[in-house]
Amino acid sequence: MRSLPNSTGGHLVLSDSFTTSIFKQSLMRMFSTDEEGNLDMAFNATLDVKCTKEIKVSGLIGHAISATNKSSYVGETEIGLGGTSTWKMAGLMPRSSYGVYFEIVAQAAGVVGVGGGAAGPSGSIQFMTHYTHSSGSQRLRVTTVNRPLRDGGSPEIPASFDQETAAVLMARIAVFKSEVDDGPYNPRKEIVLTIGMFFDGLIGCLSVSALVMPITAYSPFP
Repeated sequence: MRSLPNSTGGHLVLSDSFTTSIFKQSLMRMFSTDEEGNLDMAFNATLDVKCTKEIKVSGLIGHAISATNKSSYVGETEIGLGGTSTWKMAGLMPRSSYGVYFEIVAQAAGVVGVGGGAAGPSGSIQFMTHYTHSSGSQRLRVTTVNRPLRDGGSPEIPASFDQETAAVLMARIAVFKSEVDDGPYNPRKEIVLTIGMFFDGLIGCLSVSALVMPITAYSPFP
């Protein structure tokens, strides 16, 4: 039963009876309305991701299914629901969130390193979300972000790195792999290797020089 709400973005309520308070409260919250009296949800959504040539889409982890759109934006590395740049969501809530993963495939000359240097290149990512509002209207929400591309030794990375977002995205990968892989998945080795690549250890303390994951976007809806 869990795969049904996981793929559709629906709800799974564990209750002994339909008359219990937990079931009634869950049902009331599910059908809550906004200021205009419309259901606080959206339906039949499609998320389409586009990006510039420096970045490729690796995949998405969340309550969605692949639309099997292997466009030029799709990279070789697959994370979660990969091999596509478009996903379908049966339902969207204000608390719905999705992790979209990317890989950097090319960096032009002039990348900023330790000590500064020439201005480095940047990559742009566009999220196009088309959905049916509970009022019946069709809506399109477009979010475009531009991110500078820096090497692992750039001093700009630790100043702007979001540790909480990275922890959430790494946790999503661990949960996804533990559910789809045949054997038990232990993310410890992967995390240790990542930390070993991007952390500098000093005697008596741990100095964070840079922690660079493939460019990620953690964009909640709406």
